[in-house]
Amino acid sequence: MKRLAAAIIMFTAVVGVALFESVYVVKVSEKAESALKTALVQYQEGNFGKAEENIEIAINVWEQSSEVLNSMLIHNSTESVTEKITTVKNVLRYERSEFVTECENTISDIEFIKNSMIPYIYNIL
Repeated sequence: MKRLAAAIIMFTAVVGVALFESVYVVKVSEKAESALKTALVQYQEGNFGKAEENIEIAINVWEQSSEVLNSMLIHNSTESVTEKITTVKNVLRYERSEFVTECENTISDIEFIKNSMIPYIYNIL
């Protein structure tokens, strides 16, 4: 009976950590993605200052969560997104013609990370 109770407790702990991990990564990804999408809209409206503010928000959200994200995800993924968001900011400042492409690529990478953490059957198996 003790083994069964221990097994149930361990199973519950593992499922709880897995759910927390998924929810946390999805939440952070959605915040960063939303800020980048808003920056893209602001850029298209010609509000370059507001676009840069939204990129800063995305950078802050991602960097503040980077330690926890690195414990849950492959480090290359989180570092790649950090670099890409910084690149988006630099492109906005210096090479505006490439901004839309870089921003969409970064949003795509964040969406990939987010979708890999949502517990679909094909992600679990």
